[in-house]
Amino acid sequence: MAYYRLKDNYLLRGWKKLPYAVLDKKTRRVGFVDGERFAAIQYCCGTISEECASFIPAYKDTAEELLKAGVVEKLDSPKPLNKEQEYVEYPSRFVHTALWSITGKCNYKCKHCYMSAPCAKYGEISRENCLRIIDQLAECGVQSISLTGGECLVRKDFFELVDRLVSRGVEISQIYSNGWLVNEKLLDSLAERGIHPEFNMSFDGVGQHDWIRGIDGAEEAVIRAFKLCKEKGFPTDAEFCMHKKNAHTLRESVNLLASLGCRSLKVSPVMATGEWEKNNFGEYTMSMKEAYDVWLEYIPHYYEDKKPLEIMLSGLFSSSPKRAAYAVPAQKCKVDKDASNFCMCGHARNNLYITAEGRMAPCMPLSGNDALLQKLPNLCETNLADALDDSYYMDLVNARLSAYLERNKRCAGCEWRNACLAGCRGCAMQDTGDYFGVDKGACLLFKGGYRDKVIELVKRVAPDEEFIG
Repeated sequence: MAYYRLKDNYLLRGWKKLPYAVLDKKTRRVGFVDGERFAAIQYCCGTISEECASFIPAYKDTAEELLKAGVVEKLDSPKPLNKEQEYVEYPSRFVHTALWSITGKCNYKCKHCYMSAPCAKYGEISRENCLRIIDQLAECGVQSISLTGGECLVRKDFFELVDRLVSRGVEISQIYSNGWLVNEKLLDSLAERGIHPEFNMSFDGVGQHDWIRGIDGAEEAVIRAFKLCKEKGFPTDAEFCMHKKNAHTLRESVNLLASLGCRSLKVSPVMATGEWEKNNFGEYTMSMKEAYDVWLEYIPHYYEDKKPLEIMLSGLFSSSPKRAAYAVPAQKCKVDKDASNFCMCGHARNNLYITAEGRMAPCMPLSGNDALLQKLPNLCETNLADALDDSYYMDLVNARLSAYLERNKRCAGCEWRNACLAGCRGCAMQDTGDYFGVDKGACLLFKGGYRDKVIELVKRVAPDEEFIG
């Protein structure tokens, strides 16, 4: 007799409104299926023979398909699933990943900090509240978390939080840091716990980094941190906040980061909020058009330098050594398809941001708006499962394109409305102070012709490049 059995790293899971899923514990990927297919998968339990399960609709086809995909194994004798693999239904809607500012404090004095971390505007919540939030994340089936700040490494109880996350089975996928406190002791302590999270560190231009970070030696410190992570086997990414003082260093900075083992770089223009606005650095602010023009000038160099790392020129272009290039935002649906019932932000459907005060927000850039923050649920005071069911947070997450078009009649008549899907809500909030405001960068990309410029440029300088969008 033959028995199909899910391999040990595959777990049966479900969430409110999405009750049928298979979770790959190794990759943290979640695959949702319909009820009929899930019933067939449940019979791949290692104790019911192929013959006994044959009456289940779609069983044979599903089992053979999963066998080829390496999800199940075929055994000659019964072997039950592990306890961990058995079905669990979480008491909340599905959220895959959380980004959490575990502190609003920082050891730097960054000129562009929209959280005003140099003066610890948002402080940090207690250890007890942090542990409570971690337990809620685990109980709601959140699979992974990225830790940020402020500077997350300044928390004295940092490793207590790490240990709680590890014990509750929530993967620490990323640690955002300025690099100053990244040292051998830190990396060895993480490795001893069996984890190697990716370090995402800011790098704001060769010869320019210290100026925006407000600390002498910041550039030297982050270069040292990149080298140490490479030596210790920790993956690294970087973010580059572009302004008029450092835009000319982009090519040199990309190549330096690649030489340090950095895998990817996201480049964004500085947002004129928080400390940047407070200290009147507006003379260095770049408009979206100015940023797009700098990036169009850089793209040929990216190909001349043999695509040294994965890059995202925020709002315009992305590519990597291993995959095709595409215009950002990539065309989200066919232009001739009615997208009025699409969610305005697909990212917020699967990802959650938690502020230094413990508030839930659809994304980190929205946390710079205090008026909006006060309307959002605070996990120190409420339960995550409840807030994911009915709250102002969910009103924002569930907002549809139709609601946006009703408020913005010019967009309703735009030929690109089904492609841009209202653009980015964080950018719109910065420009207008309104969650349903217009994202000027998206207008520039589509109506302003920059998407076409990118496509034409890539076809000219890299004719063999596969291009999406």
